[in-house]
Amino acid sequence: MNRHKNRRTQPFFEHPVFNRWDVVPAGWYHALPSNKLAKGQVKSMVLCGQQVVLFRGDDGTVRCLDAFCSHMGVDLGEGKVVGNTIQCYFHHWRYDGTGACVDVPCGEPIPKNARQHRWATEEKYGFIWVFPATEAPVPVIDLADLEDKGELTFLHGTPYTRPCHHHVTMINGLDAQHLSTIHGMEIENPSLDATAAEDGHTFTFELRWKIPGKTLRQRFVQFMLGKTYAYGMRYGFGNLGGLSLAKRTRLFGRWPFIGFHMFFSYRPVDEHRCEVQPIYVTKKRRGPMALYALALMWITQLMFMTLRDEDGAVYDNVRFNPRNLLKIDAPVARFVQYINRLAPSLWSEADLPGESVRTLQVVREPDPPPVSDRAAP
Repeated sequence: MNRHKNRRTQPFFEHPVFNRWDVVPAGWYHALPSNKLAKGQVKSMVLCGQQVVLFRGDDGTVRCLDAFCSHMGVDLGEGKVVGNTIQCYFHHWRYDGTGACVDVPCGEPIPKNARQHRWATEEKYGFIWVFPATEAPVPVIDLADLEDKGELTFLHGTPYTRPCHHHVTMINGLDAQHLSTIHGMEIENPSLDATAAEDGHTFTFELRWKIPGKTLRQRFVQFMLGKTYAYGMRYGFGNLGGLSLAKRTRLFGRWPFIGFHMFFSYRPVDEHRCEVQPIYVTKKRRGPMALYALALMWITQLMFMTLRDEDGAVYDNVRFNPRNLLKIDAPVARFVQYINRLAPSLWSEADLPGESVRTLQVVREPDPPPVSDRAAP
């Protein structure tokens, strides 16, 4: 947003991937809640600018294909599910989960190029996720602090939009300065460790600081959580973040605290807006303790909404173009470098390196005689 403003006095630097609306990096993007697609149902939707069709077969598995039928381009979302295949409404061509056409009912042979692009899918945290490739290199990310906690439960927050690129809003957690300037948090000696995984898919960091004990409020926080506070995040492919609050804390200085955990998943809606889908997560508990788990997720939601609204004045009107980063901003620079190393997907509007225009081979029939625009005598 605002990248075309002040062009003479504040030139905008264009990155290879970071903050680019026309580049969609390969990654897991939330499509819709799992309970919105029952067996035998089909749904066509725009996902990061790509029109796709999702359908759940008789076996309960979700498949995702390009939406426009390879025959004449009718949206397969108008069709129906037959077994574990999708049937086009117009001429009843059917495609399996790999995208291959398996039936042309008129009796002619199936054209060799009668195929849809297939996109990888996964169901996790109550959502259907789509990866813009035939196979995904890794699953949807886990929260680092809950990987060994057993079965999880989740609560879906209300999605909302931001009029800026999601890469910009994801920097929020890495920006230690704004914790005091925007959120009024009292911090001393902040320390932030940020590392990109060797596979290039994830980016992890943890921010720690000492809680001063100068005021009554600070002393109360020390009493509840100790003298050190930390939170951590794991980003996946630059559009999915797992946040853990109240890390390394002990309630009343005695009992380890599992903390508050959530995901926020981003996807571009158009060239000016991104959608944010919050998902609150905690360890699943049985019986009366299930209410405790629900309370943890409610508190997490309340904390997130407070921080989100305070940041809104910034991210709803920002022209992100950092030119004078400080030493404390080093994690931000590393995050930008991490994003710029992500691979653009086929959903990108920008020309990809080495990309060439491909044409489908079709069975050529004799051209029909030209139609005259004059009335018959």
